Amino acid sequence: MRVAPVSPAATPYAAPQPETPIPTVVLTPSKVMSNSRWGVRVMGLVADNFNISVGHYRSYLDIPALRLGVGESPLDAWTEISFPDVQVTGGSLSFWEQRTDVIVRTEVAWFWDEPVFIPEINTPLVPLPVPIPGFPGLPANGEIPKKDILKWVIGLDKNIWIRPLNPKRTFMFSVQYFGAWVQDFDERMRVPLALYPDATNFTAAKELDGIFTFLMNTDYYGGDIVPQMVVAYDARGVFMFQPSVNFILEPFRVMIQYSGIVGNMAGFGAFRDRDQITFIFSYLLN
Repeated sequence: MRVAPVSPAATPYAAPQPETPIPTVVLTPSKVMSNSRWGVRVMGLVADNFNISVGHYRSYLDIPALRLGVGESPLDAWTEISFPDVQVTGGSLSFWEQRTDVIVRTEVAWFWDEPVFIPEINTPLVPLPVPIPGFPGLPANGEIPKKDILKWVIGLDKNIWIRPLNPKRTFMFSVQYFGAWVQDFDERMRVPLALYPDATNFTAAKELDGIFTFLMNTDYYGGDIVPQMVVAYDARGVFMFQPSVNFILEPFRVMIQYSGIVGNMAGFGAFRDRDQITFIFSYLLN
């Protein structure tokens, strides 16, 4: 059983992390049958147009849970990163809307007991009898609080002719809205990512959250040149732009992509100083 690896310090593919005086311990699920991922799904077609499915599965999320661990002495403390399992129940519905010629996609899922981050619970501090400047308190054993979370996505896909820009091929447009609602929301909930360089400052989580995405692409010369633009907006005030171009000259393929983020340090905004240009060259052997 594998989980997403924790990014090493200073990698450009992870958000900047403040330095902490205590070590970090990563606990991954042991490779035993009881830790297996599993699930069941039932799919069907209704009225020759509506694709529906319902399912339930047990898995491990990519974002780990955090807590403060303390040994026999408060000086023996560590940050513990673990991967609790999560069970998910949900369904999907997709169909073609004839009047607008739009593909409609919807998904909804209930995440049971998903780990959340509340600093006062995950990383508690015991107040000192006599306050010391720079030391708000001594570390104490933390726990991992959990909440039921409802998540959903609504997507619309449509091909549109824009002949002045491409007289031979349509443009494919896709917009999506990702939402999440936390049951029994706690105002103390935070995003488990410290705001660099302060190791004790975290972005506030929201009871109702939302991310919007937009994708547009087309192709030229029979599909040999494929330009694409992806834009994402987090309702907390973050934009991501990702233009790219793919070139195909069999057996060679080349992709050039730029990724940039602007806005607040919330959600994917934590990567706003990680703008990058990607160049991929491929050679197909058969």
